[in-house]
Order: sequence, then structure tokens, then C-alpha cells
Amino acid sequence: MQKTHCSIAAMAEVVGLVVGLVALVPQLTAGVKMLRQIRNADDRFPVEIDRLACDLELLVTFVEALEATPGVTEPVFKRCCECCTQIAQGLDKVRGMVSLVTTGSKSKRVIRKITGLPGLRTAVEALQQNVTRAQMTMMMYVKSRSGRSTVRSQR
Repeated sequence: MQKTHCSIAAMAEVVGLVVGLVALVPQLTAGVKMLRQIRNADDRFPVEIDRLACDLELLVTFVEALEATPGVTEPVFKRCCECCTQIAQGLDKVRGMVSLVTTGSKSKRVIRKITGLPGLRTAVEALQQNVTRAQMTMMMYVKSRSGRSTVRSQR
């Protein structure tokens, strides 16, 4: 009975982590859009912004694939949630450094002015490090899973 209770609790925790990770996907996707708006509004460091937007887009793809992967363990989801939460916080920080001015409808926003460029550059660099770290975590997981399936197929 004790074993069943523990496994149910562990499953519930994994489900909670999956739900948490799923909730972060729209924030990360909105972050990609925001970064592209910044790049279009200011050409002082487009390479860094472009790279970050592309890496963040790839991370979203990883997260969506991870959600659909059966057998993902709690520590993997927990680490991915931690990484994605840090990234979402970094995106909020970047969002706070730019002025969004509504033109016409609320769905069409244009960045009129970027405030605190040195701080923005630092925030973008920190965000890039967090995205890279999250991608590495997820790639290591995928690699470990593919190694296990190779071993199974050789048996």
C-alpha cells in the first residue's frame, strides 16, 4: 500500500510539473515575438537578438516535444521547469526595459523607444546563457534516452 501511495504522489508531482511547463510555453513564444519587435525597432545589436530569438524558438520546440515524450522522469521535468521559469523572468526583465506604444489596435504594438540600452544588452546576454543552459539540459536528456534505446535494441 505504501509503495502505491508513493508512486501516485510521484505521478501527481510529474503531472504538476508538466502542467507548469505547458503554462510557460505561451510566455516563451511571446518572448520570441517581443525579441523580434526589438530587433526591428533598433539595429544596434541585431545579431544577438536574432540568435536569442532563434534559440528561444528552438527551446519552445524542445519543451513541446518533451511534453509529448512518455517516460520523462520528475527530475528532468523539474530541471526544465526551473530553466524555463528563469527564462520567463529574464523575458519579463527585458520587456520592462522597452516602451511598448499601442498604435491602432492592442494586437499591433510597435516599440517606439528602447530605454537603458546597456542594461538591455546585459539582460539579453544573461537570457542567452539561460536559454543555452536549458537547451543543453534537454539535449542531454534526449541523448541519454537515445542511448538507452540503442542498448535495448542491441539486446
